Amino acid sequence: MLATTTVNNEENVIYTVPSGKTAYVYVDIYLHTTGSLTVKINDLIYFADTPTMKMISIKLIMNSGDTLKVAYTGQANVFVHGTEV
Repeated sequence: MLATTTVNNEENVIYTVPSGKTAYVYVDIYLHTTGSLTVKINDLIYFADTPTMKMISIKLIMNSGDTLKVAYTGQANVFVHGTEV
């Protein structure tokens, strides 16, 4: 597991790729309440919606220094797992 956190009516930096590495990651987001979800990579919006499902899964390739942020207007658990090479 590369990162795990809870987002509760806020935007959080979830994961940053270490210097000199490339990361192949899965991001699993479990939504406990209804709300607006935004996923950003380096402050660029990758996904923004008010999902009706309780789980979102995203597969990403991220480069050295890339930052993953998640914002949610409810409560969500975020898990990042994968490989850094």
